[in-house]
Amino acid sequence: MKAYKYYSEVNEDGKLDLPKLPIEKGEMVEVIILPLEKVEVDESFDVTQDPVYQMEGYESNAPEDLSSNLDKYLYGEEFPT
Repeated sequence: MKAYKYYSEVNEDGKLDLPKLPIEKGEMVEVIILPLEKVEVDESFDVTQDPVYQMEGYESNAPEDLSSNLDKYLYGEEFPT
């Protein structure tokens, strides 16, 4: 049995809009409604204080343009000068 998962917001009239389903007309389906819990966002969170944000780079022998010319380095095309 395949399951399809969609997220939808309840309309003003209490109905849900779903995309066209990959199910044949007349086929029976089981519908389970799971209201999502509202997540409170802490607006006072300062990402610059996150330890991951504060991580510093490390030394590497990689070319300075590696990220912008990755395909050239991976697939052996002529290296940029």
